[in-house]
Amino acid sequence: MLNMGLGRNPNDHKPIHVHIYKRGGQAKINAKTSELIAVVGAYSKKDLKKTKQLTAKYQKAILDKWEELYG
Repeated sequence: MLNMGLGRNPNDHKPIHVHIYKRGGQAKINAKTSELIAVVGAYSKKDLKKTKQLTAKYQKAILDKWEELYG
């Protein structure tokens, strides 16, 4: 099981992306392409794959929320 959290920065910038946090690490994923932008700390290849899959699965909701928050 993957235990992660999703964060938001009130002064965020493009490209449209999500920060996925898990104990020991953080991944930044492009919301339009589901490609990895950056990793900080410990993040396994298995967790990165799952993170990309979840970003793709919830892409519309992420993009809609980004538009609502940042215009």
